[in-house]
Amino acid sequence: MKNYHEFVQHVLAVYPFEAVGFVVDGVFIPCVNYSCEPLREFSLSPKDVALYGDTCDYLIHSHTVRACSYPQHDGLEVDPRTPSKDDMLGQIAMDKPWAIVSCDGISVSQPVAWGDPNNRPPLLEREFVFNVQDCLSLTADYLYQTYGIQLPECPRDWDWSEHGERHIDDLWQAWGFEEVPLRAVRSGDLILFHWGRDFTNHMGTYLGDGTMLHHQLGGLSCITPVTRWHKYIHKIVRHRDIK
Repeated sequence: MKNYHEFVQHVLAVYPFEAVGFVVDGVFIPCVNYSCEPLREFSLSPKDVALYGDTCDYLIHSHTVRACSYPQHDGLEVDPRTPSKDDMLGQIAMDKPWAIVSCDGISVSQPVAWGDPNNRPPLLEREFVFNVQDCLSLTADYLYQTYGIQLPECPRDWDWSEHGERHIDDLWQAWGFEEVPLRAVRSGDLILFHWGRDFTNHMGTYLGDGTMLHHQLGGLSCITPVTRWHKYIHKIVRHRDIK
């Protein structure tokens, strides 16, 4: 962003309301947040969407730390930049990348972005942010970068597994995967885990030689021996386009 300082000043100026705008040709263009609940969400005018929605590089908005209640999960604070399910649906509807920063009224965080498979953080040592830098998004990025397979977005709330939602179990077949025996596992296969639940709530990508790529809550994405997770394995699935 060419005028990043102006963007930061705008986010601070409208705090505690959520800031929103478009980046067009690398320049941030602020917009008015018309939401009736600007402490927790944003709404754009149809005019702004018509002006910038088709030509923007991406949409960017803020989450306000004080105004929003970001709970803990397993003793760890949920990153305030975590997109909501509505954020994820909005990005799909606009068909442009989105980015989120957090603001506490004093400082503005670095953004996290999603919606552009060609502009993603490195596969290894990325920080954990639910929905955009978690085990599912890491798997999607690996498949795209390694095999050119692009999984559909899966709009979800950060605490989907806490509510018993079975996104992975419900969707892996629709995404083009087929179950294979554990003894036949090979590089590129997905390992689905039941981790403290009776449904799949974690996944990793098998890399060969007994290792997998995965991203665990509270840690950085990494390569780890599968044996450490063996007791949680539920099934192995392989995408039909990986020959």
